[in-house]
Amino acid sequence: MRWRSDCNRVAVLISDAPPHGIGSQGDYWPYGVPGVSDPLDVARDMLKKITLHFVACEPSLSRFHNALDFYRGLTRITAGIVVPLLDARVMSTCIIGSALESLAIQDLINEYRETLEELVPSREPSLVVKYLHALMRVRGRTADQLIMENIYDMSDDSKENVEIWSSARSLADAKARLEVSL
Repeated sequence: MRWRSDCNRVAVLISDAPPHGIGSQGDYWPYGVPGVSDPLDVARDMLKKITLHFVACEPSLSRFHNALDFYRGLTRITAGIVVPLLDARVMSTCIIGSALESLAIQDLINEYRETLEELVPSREPSLVVKYLHALMRVRGRTADQLIMENIYDMSDDSKENVEIWSSARSLADAKARLEVSL
């Protein structure tokens, strides 16, 4: 797919099931689909170029072990979000809202790029955030944000799983680390 060089790139993945290869029950291809790229590799290729958002068709997705944690890890790689979809009639709102949020964030990055490049290497991230927040408040700057009802509990195990999925080199690496942590 060709993209304009000056555009904000957003991809929205919608699913009611996990991909093959993450260790869900009854997976026909438990090691991933032969000849198809590892989804963690694909997400890393998207990093800094495309923001991936995920729309979780519920309650179907939550019935699969590890699926939600996997998609949270996948979207974390590209700084995207996971949005639960309980009613298909609001899907267009989810997609448009996530795109608008990405555009707003990219506009802020472009506007404050020089400040970020100057501050980030020399300061703690929490101080950079506080400074940027104060600067935006003084300038009256705001950003659109998609806010959806959070239907998910985030247990300590789930947080650890998301960290494993987002930092793993591959599906196989993540699954091995998940088995050790269980």
